[in-house]
Amino acid sequence: MARLLWLSGKPLGWIGGSGGAITCELTYGERVKRGSASGEGAQKLAAWPAILVARALCEGQDIKRGAVTAFEAIGTRKLLAGLQDAGFQVRLD
Repeated sequence: MARLLWLSGKPLGWIGGSGGAITCELTYGERVKRGSASGEGAQKLAAWPAILVARALCEGQDIKRGAVTAFEAIGTRKLLAGLQDAGFQVRLD
């Protein structure tokens, strides 16, 4: 089945790109603060928040645990700073 799916997708393999983006939005009162990170290598960008949470756990940092998003676990600032340190373009609006 995997080979059949691979063959059926091969003619369209040229469509798409390797870029990706992550956006965080904080709402407090009437204010909204947005941050985003983007760059080439969507697979790396998609995995990086999990890497940052794993690092925080390994370092024994006090993080929110359970079924939470990366920014809930380590905080938006640490998430965006970690993405920037990894070489992604980070922008705060």
